[in-house]
Amino acid sequence: ITSEGLESFGGLGYIEDSSLPTLYRDAQVLPIWEGTTNILSLDVLRALQKSNGEAIHALVKHTKTRTSVKDRIQHFELQTEANTINTWLETTVGFVSEVMESDPYMMENAARDFAFTLAHIYIGELSCSVYLFYNLICRISSA
Repeated sequence: ITSEGLESFGGLGYIEDSSLPTLYRDAQVLPIWEGTTNILSLDVLRALQKSNGEAIHALVKHTKTRTSVKDRIQHFELQTEANTINTWLETTVGFVSEVMESDPYMMENAARDFAFTLAHIYIGELSCSVYLFYNLICRISSA
């Protein structure tokens, strides 16, 4: 549409004094999807498919183990955070299972959001772990 609008102005549409050439260039560049983030997102999907889902199950096992240390989590009042992380994880795994069964190609459309969601889950789990470790070190050093 932009290129047709640009052509309607004739030679004036291509003069850099107007904003039309910029719009035209942006319209040509924006459809390119393969930026670094998207390539990495597709690589996450490839690894998931190559492992037949074992990669996501390993993440689930790891995250559940790290967020279910009840005595430490409850002592430092991290139960709400741990529950939130596990809810995100269960929702994400449920989404992936549902989509992979119904339309595996749809996962490519959701690859970027999926990769970012996995990253947020892992960051949340690491934050809880670091907080627990930091408090443990503080207790040992003050003893």
